[in-house]
Amino acid sequence: MKNLNKTALILAVSLTALLVSGCDYVPREKFNVKTEDGKVLTFACPVLDLERSPFTYFYYGDCVVTKVTEGN
Repeated sequence: MKNLNKTALILAVSLTALLVSGCDYVPREKFNVKTEDGKVLTFACPVLDLERSPFTYFYYGDCVVTKVTEGN
């Protein structure tokens, strides 16, 4: 019974490592938006490749504001 538990644990760890190493990070693209009051907001949004399977990469959430620049 001990050998079965040890084998199951090794198998689970190996499978997890294989799944994580097979996925890669999705880069973010930056966009600048100028508001009515003159501020410039810089957003970083994930870039999705529609030709890839969603099981082969991580999708990290929504667009985030990375920088706010005061206008003239």
